[in-house]
Amino acid sequence: MGNDDHPGVTPAHASLQQSWEERVHQLSEVPAGLRQVEEALREGWELWQAMADQLPDFITFKDTEGRFQFMNRCFERWVCLKRGEVIGKTVYDIFPCPRL
Repeated sequence: MGNDDHPGVTPAHASLQQSWEERVHQLSEVPAGLRQVEEALREGWELWQAMADQLPDFITFKDTEGRFQFMNRCFERWVCLKRGEVIGKTVYDIFPCPRL
């Protein structure tokens, strides 16, 4: 885009337009990079899950609020619940305290 094509467009405006177009192009490439990162993280998580599932002891991770974020197959068998029934819950959700 030249200044001759658009009378009244200053060189500063043309430079700003060019910078904006370059930035839009850069941002259009970000999702592809993010997909690659997401795929690598997913593959790493699946590998971690597969390894943890082979251990004879149970493994769990909880967040700072005490909610389960990860569990292996041994823990599933121990609590007699599937991952989907445990993830996001606390120990008290799974094993409610009896009322006195």
